[in-house]
Amino acid sequence: METTGAETPGSNPSQVIQSQQENEVNADIADWVMRHAIEKSLENEKLKRQFLTYKKYKKIENLKETPPDVEEIVYDIYGLNGKPMERIVSEDGKSVKKQGKQSEMDFTDSLATRYLPRMNFHKTGEIIKNDRAYYIIRYEPRTTPDKLPANDRYDEGINRSSGQIYVDMETFQIWKLTAEITKKFSKAAGVFRLDNFMLEMEQEEKFGIMVPKRMTMTIDYTVLGIFRTYQRNTQTYGEHVDKRMQP
Repeated sequence: METTGAETPGSNPSQVIQSQQENEVNADIADWVMRHAIEKSLENEKLKRQFLTYKKYKKIENLKETPPDVEEIVYDIYGLNGKPMERIVSEDGKSVKKQGKQSEMDFTDSLATRYLPRMNFHKTGEIIKNDRAYYIIRYEPRTTPDKLPANDRYDEGINRSSGQIYVDMETFQIWKLTAEITKKFSKAAGVFRLDNFMLEMEQEEKFGIMVPKRMTMTIDYTVLGIFRTYQRNTQTYGEHVDKRMQP
């Protein structure tokens, strides 16, 4: 067999070394960006809990049904003694009075405790959106899912997901996060099976403070082979009030 002497892609050692060096630089930049972003998020969270109140509109769609069964819940969101709190004020259009409790899922807490310790980050590019420049940070789990902590279904999804985080290049505030499961998962001989997990969270600025704008999570899992949960959880936010502006 005659050879032409042409190099196959990646066969040049100098190209391989250069590519490795570029990957290492992008990973270092991404780690630096993410640490700054989470520091800013934690600072922002303190201001948000201290000064802002707003409404959360939660819609849960049972996608097993056609058309989907829909449950709608409205929450008051506020801070109390430095903690994020929520109180249900309406269920399916009916006013209710329920005691406030600590929020179940907090965006900043998830970044600091679930994403940063578990993920490898790589800067893959930049984007301009609404006259703002953002780093695009790609992430995936540092190790195999069985070696990562899993305290709930949300953890199970995160541990098997990859996605992108968009970070403002000037303020280091996070604009958007996306996640999607990389493969289906089952454990305990099929007692629990996770078929789909997708997450998208977006933030915006109100009164100089970053607040959630929209969150959509789709999850599809089955327990014991027969009890299936397939739902889309959409949360939007509004009626923001800055307590600093109140008399």
